[in-house]
Amino acid sequence: MLRFDRDVTEIRGFYHSRLGRWAARRINHILRLCWPDMRGKTVLGIGYAIPFQAAWTDIKPLAVMTASQGVLRWPHHGPCATVLTEDHILPFGDETFDRIIIAHELENTDYANALLSEVWRVLTPQGRVIMIVPNRLGWWARFDTTPFGFGHTFSSRQLRQLLQAHNFVWLQRHYSLFGPPSQRRLWLSLLPLWEWLGQRFFPKLGGALIAEASKQVYSITPIAKAPPPQAKRVRVDVGELNPSPVG
Repeated sequence: MLRFDRDVTEIRGFYHSRLGRWAARRINHILRLCWPDMRGKTVLGIGYAIPFQAAWTDIKPLAVMTASQGVLRWPHHGPCATVLTEDHILPFGDETFDRIIIAHELENTDYANALLSEVWRVLTPQGRVIMIVPNRLGWWARFDTTPFGFGHTFSSRQLRQLLQAHNFVWLQRHYSLFGPPSQRRLWLSLLPLWEWLGQRFFPKLGGALIAEASKQVYSITPIAKAPPPQAKRVRVDVGELNPSPVG
């Protein structure tokens, strides 16, 4: 099947640019609002989530990069924290991670259903997942100068239905990146203004759709069976048990 996703080195190059660094800061601000306290949490990033895992300094994240996009060593110093795998396989045990961030993967994979099933499997009970995808109504999906201009776009309704179909509970959604995706100095200087205007006057037109959902495990309480009926005991005198002839 013909694919239109970008190579991982191209995605990294974008986030090393001024526009990419600004986009990461804006999205990370939203992530910290969703998950303010991450102490003691195990965090997994899927796709290219490295810029967003940097939203917290008190975690030790692990990153999964898929074979369709390639893999990079990360971090540059210390033990490598990246794993190369297939799009629909997560090489971890059940209920391993408290939090999962999916970025630049769901819109590009041909195995979205299998991937979400795997995400459900490796999340702990009550674990949460954040998905960062291109917004169908946003400007950024219409330009191939950023990673948000590739792959499948999503509306909020589509993403909600996809998550609910895989037994996730929809919690909230946010939009970000309202300015034009331009590297020109003038437009870069106006990005904070665009963000302020977008959040207040056209909040559904952001380039990035950020959705949070949780893994809800329902416990089934068996229906109590009614006790069998007890035979009613009647006191009988001994004399009443002696048979007597009839007639």
